[in-house]
Amino acid sequence: MSIRNVLAAAVLTSVLFSWASAQTVTPAPQAASPAPDAQAATPPPPAFPEAPARSGKDILESSCTGCHDLGVLTATPHAAEEWPGVLKRMVGNGLNITPTDLTTVQAYLVEHYSAEPGAH
Repeated sequence: MSIRNVLAAAVLTSVLFSWASAQTVTPAPQAASPAPDAQAATPPPPAFPEAPARSGKDILESSCTGCHDLGVLTATPHAAEEWPGVLKRMVGNGLNITPTDLTTVQAYLVEHYSAEPGAH
C-alpha cells in the first residue's frame, strides 16, 4: 500500500469520525403523564370480561343432559317447592354448576316444569 493510500484512508477515517461525533441523537418526546386525579378516577380493566348471563333453558340443556334427557322433566313431575331439593340431589350426584346458574335453572324449572302439589 502506498503512502498516498494510507494518508487518504487516514483523512477519510478522521472526517467520518468527526462527522459521526457531531451527529446528536434527539430523544423522542414523551407523552405528558396524566394528573394524579385522572389516574385515580379510572378503574383498571377487569382481567377477564364477564360472560353474559345464560338463560335457564340454556343451562338446563347444557348441564342436565350430561346425565339424562330432558324427557325426565315431564316423566317425573315436581311441585315448585320440590325443585330446590331435586337440584340439591343432582349436585350431590355430580352436577357441576355455579351458584348463579343453579339459581337461574331453578327459577326456570319452577316457572316451566312445576306440577301441582301432589300430582305425582
